[in-house]
Amino acid sequence: MTFKEVFPELFKCYQCLSCTLGCPLAEEMDLKPHKLVNMLILGKDKEVLNSLTPWICASCESCQVRCPNGVPLSELMDQIRQKGIKERIYKGKASALPLV
Repeated sequence: MTFKEVFPELFKCYQCLSCTLGCPLAEEMDLKPHKLVNMLILGKDKEVLNSLTPWICASCESCQVRCPNGVPLSELMDQIRQKGIKERIYKGKASALPLV
């Protein structure tokens, strides 16, 4: 099952950038939150699973609170991480991040 099937709310996203502009870690992400949503809508689940973005996400919910259409980005990031672990895609990629 794809993420867009599990999260039909993704289709409410109109790329306003509110999620990305509100994310305190967006500058560290290889896929900004709005781009990640767009890739999932396009069915590029594998590319998203292989990105650092879900592992960098602090789950602070700033993106979700700022989204005018209620796209559940924080829940989505959690599901992406869970699937990455289940499929053994996570290999400690985010361990090279600088400590703040």
